[in-house]
Amino acid sequence: MMPESRMGRAIHERILPSTGFVLHVSLSLALFAVLASGMAYAETVSASVNGESFNIEYTSSGVSVSAVDSSIDTASLIFDVSVPDGAGTLVVTFERSFFDSIRGGLDEEFDVLADGDFPVFEETSTTTQSRTLSIDLPAGTSEVEVLGSSLAGENLYGDVAEPEPEPPKPVPAPDTQKTQCGAGTTLVDGQCVLEKKCGAGTTLVDGQCVLEKKCGAGTKLVDGQCVLEEKKCGAGTTLVDGLCVLDDTCGAGTILVDGQCVLEQTKEPFSLKSLGKELGTGFFIAFAAAGVLGVILGLVAKAHRSKN
Repeated sequence: MMPESRMGRAIHERILPSTGFVLHVSLSLALFAVLASGMAYAETVSASVNGESFNIEYTSSGVSVSAVDSSIDTASLIFDVSVPDGAGTLVVTFERSFFDSIRGGLDEEFDVLADGDFPVFEETSTTTQSRTLSIDLPAGTSEVEVLGSSLAGENLYGDVAEPEPEPPKPVPAPDTQKTQCGAGTTLVDGQCVLEKKCGAGTTLVDGQCVLEKKCGAGTKLVDGQCVLEEKKCGAGTTLVDGLCVLDDTCGAGTILVDGQCVLEQTKEPFSLKSLGKELGTGFFIAFAAAGVLGVILGLVAKAHRSKN
């Protein structure tokens, strides 16, 4: 048999853990506790919009969230927070169907206010279903407001409908019936009808043959009526009030007096030279006439003496 002292020592070694094992487990538990204290676990907070409750998922480090209010008029969510010890971080995820910031079909940045100031934040995740913001908050922050463009189906900018594409215009089928109409017929509203032709002296007006209006000599067609052409007067006459009257213009050497053309009397200017010339001519003629008369009288006297 094994001595009692040796048996007791063997049992003690098998049942009780060694000091190194206990120390290793203790250190592992302490490290897990440190890591666990620094980890942020996802939480949810409810927001009421138009009487309907919506859950918002968030994680935080050094930040606690007590409530969330909403404003349809500004499309914003207001978080009541507490940051007691130093700076903290709030990471919040928004489902696009509930809260989003979009305009013209494109994503826009959210606006974030922390007690009226602009904190440092970034969008850490963007999918077709959700958007996630990470917001750094200073100690003592009590309110965080996130502003978007749509909240619970209400769009701050109104619904912008995308223009509907215009339907393609139908291309008319080639008119195959046109070639099926015989000579002297034409296609009208899908039917072959006789072509209407007008005879000589007539013309087609609104589907009817009407007489062509022709005007006689000295007339012309004005607005469907024959009117006299502008009257023309012959030589020496002129048109006055629609009548041909004698032209008041007189020829060369005549002047118009009381409506009559009379000869114009011309007077040469008086001068001493012309007067002397006229007197000399008269004296010469008188002297010649006296000489001729003297000769005649001499011949008569001579003939009378011869008879006695």
